[in-house]
Amino acid sequence: ESLKPALNPDAAPLLAELEEAERKADVADLRSDAPKAIAQSEEGVRRVSQIVQAMKEYALPLREEMANADLNRAIETAATLARTEWKYVAELSTRLDPSLPLVPCHLDDINQVLLQLIVNAAQAIGEQPHPDGKISGQIVLSSRTLPDGVAIRVADNGPGTPEENRSKIFTPFFTTKKDGKSIGQSLALAYHIVVNRHRGDIRFETETGQGATFILRLPTPPPQ
Repeated sequence: ESLKPALNPDAAPLLAELEEAERKADVADLRSDAPKAIAQSEEGVRRVSQIVQAMKEYALPLREEMANADLNRAIETAATLARTEWKYVAELSTRLDPSLPLVPCHLDDINQVLLQLIVNAAQAIGEQPHPDGKISGQIVLSSRTLPDGVAIRVADNGPGTPEENRSKIFTPFFTTKKDGKSIGQSLALAYHIVVNRHRGDIRFETETGQGATFILRLPTPPPQ
């Protein structure tokens, strides 16, 4: 705007072209929208950074021996990696015990279990209709210190598991998903990892129409 008064009167055609270009470009809207676009870009960069870091953690070499691991960090990493599954159908929140001890485990295996449980929760929520297209799903990830270990819960407000399927939920090749979306191995594998490899426990609580909560418990060594 400050340049226009300084233009030579003979430059009137150029001034008209400038004003027409401004009108087409909608400069006022650009000035208004630019800060928002920049903020969104910064948020996008932050998200990409989180995902790249999470992928690096998942790409660590496999170890045969157990090592002490921060499971709160593992929960947050799994939530980041599963974001594309849950962000369109649910709000995800965490309730993590800040005093959770380090847990000896095969971290790559536990990462796989956590990721699959979150994906399963998102898919269950996505199978039910959402009124007015609004996101009504809720996924809550929590951790808690136990006297002899730690407990991690993955809860959702999806349709729950029908009573006739509950006894088969950890059975290999059993699935309730249609159209070939699952071969029924994820929960069977989670059971094997938690129970057989870590001497822990995995179970679930559910009510038809009221969602489901998967609870996995991993032991910690007794104090010396």
